[in-house]
Amino acid sequence: MPIPKGRKESILITVTLRQLQVFLAIAKTENVGTAAADLFMSKSAVSQALAELEAKLEVQLFDRNRGRIYLTVE
Repeated sequence: MPIPKGRKESILITVTLRQLQVFLAIAKTENVGTAAADLFMSKSAVSQALAELEAKLEVQLFDRNRGRIYLTVE
């Protein structure tokens, strides 16, 4: 079915609850290791969940700088 002119196609992105929990924990702590400990996960599992979320959303959610991680401005 064609999309009417002037109307954008809606895009469905599937995000898991775990990915949202990882995002929130990293945003609160600004540290992947601390977020992992808070979530009872390994650092690699947290990093993987974040990478998957960023890939799904096609956006970088955090800036990484000298071992620290910060929410992006935009």
